[in-house]
Amino acid sequence: MKTKRLYSTLCISYVTIIIICVLAVAVYAGVSLRKHLLSRLESDAVVQAKLASQRFLLIPQDRRFVETDAICKQIGQTTGTRITIVDRSGVVLGDSIADPGLMDNHGSRPEIVGALETGLGKSIRFSKTLKKMMFYVAIPIVQGGKAVYAVRVAVPEQEVSDRLWTVYAALGLGALIAAVVALVVGGLIARAIVKPLEALTDAARRLGAGELDARVQVSTDDELGLLSRAFNEMADSLEANVEALEAERNEREAILASMEEGVITVHTTGKILLANDAFKEMIGAEGENVEGRTLIEAVRSVAFDRFVKRAQGSAGPMDTELTLDRAGHRVLSIHAAPLMRGNNVRIGTLIVARDVTEMRRLEEVRKSFVANVSHELKTPITLIKGYVETLLDGPLDEPKKLPEFLSKVKDHADRMNAIIDDLLQLSALEVGHGKNERGLVDLVVLARRVKRSFADAATKKGIELVVDAPDFAVRTSANESLIEQAIANLVDNAVKYTNEGGHIRIEVSTKDNRAILSVADDGIGIEKRHIGRIFERFYRVDKGRSRQLGGTGLGLSIVKHIVASHGGTVSVKSQPGQGSTFTISLPAE
Repeated sequence: MKTKRLYSTLCISYVTIIIICVLAVAVYAGVSLRKHLLSRLESDAVVQAKLASQRFLLIPQDRRFVETDAICKQIGQTTGTRITIVDRSGVVLGDSIADPGLMDNHGSRPEIVGALETGLGKSIRFSKTLKKMMFYVAIPIVQGGKAVYAVRVAVPEQEVSDRLWTVYAALGLGALIAAVVALVVGGLIARAIVKPLEALTDAARRLGAGELDARVQVSTDDELGLLSRAFNEMADSLEANVEALEAERNEREAILASMEEGVITVHTTGKILLANDAFKEMIGAEGENVEGRTLIEAVRSVAFDRFVKRAQGSAGPMDTELTLDRAGHRVLSIHAAPLMRGNNVRIGTLIVARDVTEMRRLEEVRKSFVANVSHELKTPITLIKGYVETLLDGPLDEPKKLPEFLSKVKDHADRMNAIIDDLLQLSALEVGHGKNERGLVDLVVLARRVKRSFADAATKKGIELVVDAPDFAVRTSANESLIEQAIANLVDNAVKYTNEGGHIRIEVSTKDNRAILSVADDGIGIEKRHIGRIFERFYRVDKGRSRQLGGTGLGLSIVKHIVASHGGTVSVKSQPGQGSTFTISLPAE
């Protein structure tokens, strides 16, 4: 490329840019002004059309064909605009300038079509009647919910053109003055050629300092322009690369942050390179910056540190399961794999940890549940089998014992049936059975109903069973039969474990927008070591006495599930030898 003198290039370029800018402003201003003027004319025309439509609607239906033309001429003389009213078929009923009887059908006029179809029509076209370009605006006249007429306002388009030429003349003069000024200023800029070079130097320094948007303005094709372009291209490439790296980093961080599994990378030196929030939460280090620390410092688990060290020396993946006490006895399933660089060089180890604490707990619960069910069912089955085998071996030496044997078989069969019924009910509660069958339930009514149900059993043991409840209703939203069963289970236990001559009190009250029901007895009580487990399935404080009294070991567990399904809580206070108090708390209505 042939080089040019920097001085002349700068001067000519500066003048050219100024002229182009002024012309661009002139064109933009002209277009904008034309739109503005037309918008103003349109607004004014719509207002005039609405006034004309209102005047038209005041004319009686049978007089419109006669009086419409006079109305149009009166409004047109007042406003200085042309007013035309046509019916839906295009027949001109009135016009402020021409005789409507001599005018063509206007049904095909674009502004009339637009008004009747869309609610507003406008166009700029040549008027055959006035022999000049006009700006037309039309709106519908609605009667009975339908557009049956249209009123049109016409303004000479020459008004807009005249105003535009005035503006163009002013802009042209401004462009001429700007060109002269640009010529002078261009010479000054050419003499101060060092300034663009200083700008380039400053931009290079800003780019080096991390301001990736630093650029220089290119306005020439000379050596300085080529250098500026090269600089900008370099800056664009650098910015694109940095943005790509930042986007990749943000994407990686977003993926790691959204993972439920804990992810950590450990360098071959043993220091943590990266750890996501899930892993920090698993090790009890939420909000801490563990990057750069050694694994033993961050996790504080010797077993974890030993596993990672073994994984660092392994060429393949490794798996294990560890328990961490720092974050509350969590069980983690850990997978470790080599972390390789692109050139197949190992730089560390990638570790993925999954919290399986709840899974292991559920497995233990399942094992315990299966063992308990097996144990609870095995005893009656064994006894039933023994009695049946005795009967099958031959006639009894004492036939009078036959009813006793059969009674024992029935008792144990009933016990098995009770256990199965309670298990089925627990299963139904866990899947939400009865959740939607709710209504307003009065705990006072339920307490008194349960008292009547257990009155005979309490009387036989000489136990005083009373209800202490207010005179007003204590209501909660609940499944009535389930809540009644929960209360009955508590009262049943109280009757079973209260000695003869004892006392049981069912108390109903309200507190802090909660409905409270408690069952208190002065029976044998419960030792403190059993309090935390009495709501577990098949857990018994006194196994021998519980079975003797016909309990299945599931009653309190059913109470807990019923209350929890209603958004409530159940608690117990007890002292051995002094009795127990079970309290149900439900949302009051």
